[in-house]
Amino acid sequence: MAPPEPPQLPYPARGTGLGTPTFTTELASRAGLSAAAVSQHLTALRDAGLM
Repeated sequence: MAPPEPPQLPYPARGTGLGTPTFTTELASRAGLSAAAVSQHLTALRDAGLM
């Protein structure tokens, strides 16, 4: 039996081509999500050491 794959955090803002710091509201607008949802994703990425 193969081990389960590690959990992956879907992040719709990936590939937006942002090369500079951007406000959460701008990311939310580009991704079609609420600012709160984007903030939760960014917090999870930061907590995981990915940002």
